Amino acid sequence: MCSRFFVDGEIQKDLEQMFIHLDGFHLDIKAEDIHPSEEAWVIMENNNRMQLKKMKWGFLSSKSNQLMINARAETAIEKRFFCESVLKRRCVIPARHFYEWDRSKTKVTFSYPQSPVIYLAGVYRRFEEEERFIILTTDANASMKPVHDRMPLIFQREQIKDWICNDKMVRNYLKMASPMLERQQEYEQLTLF
Repeated sequence: MCSRFFVDGEIQKDLEQMFIHLDGFHLDIKAEDIHPSEEAWVIMENNNRMQLKKMKWGFLSSKSNQLMINARAETAIEKRFFCESVLKRRCVIPARHFYEWDRSKTKVTFSYPQSPVIYLAGVYRRFEEEERFIILTTDANASMKPVHDRMPLIFQREQIKDWICNDKMVRNYLKMASPMLERQQEYEQLTLF
């Protein structure tokens, strides 16, 4: 699962490197936690090219007032509410790290040791006058299981364009396992036995 993530200048550097070909391109990303219903930068497709856009996090449910922030990658394509977004409106959400809370309600930070930026798989859709995104999750791997049974579907930088622009690869990516992550806790109870 993913219910909060962090952005900072490292993301800005990485995105500026990816989008350096755009004239006058400049970002101003301040270091902050992103919570559901807040805006974040996402990488999306526009005319078969990657583009950056700010969107709000969370789909609005028509059945309840609840904000949906995640969808299961394994079943999203089968669900009417998510299917069209998975097939036609995929995105990637860059983050420095994300958080999850363990059973004792202690915050745990997850980062990817091979890169300063984690690329979270997402999809988006329009709700009234705005586009909104959600993060796709998958079964937790060994690095995440001690804390939660779900984790974000995570891409390598070189997989981003295929996920966003290549419709033929979607089903393969939805079945992909996320890489091992580094876990940090502010406080961890140790046992004497």
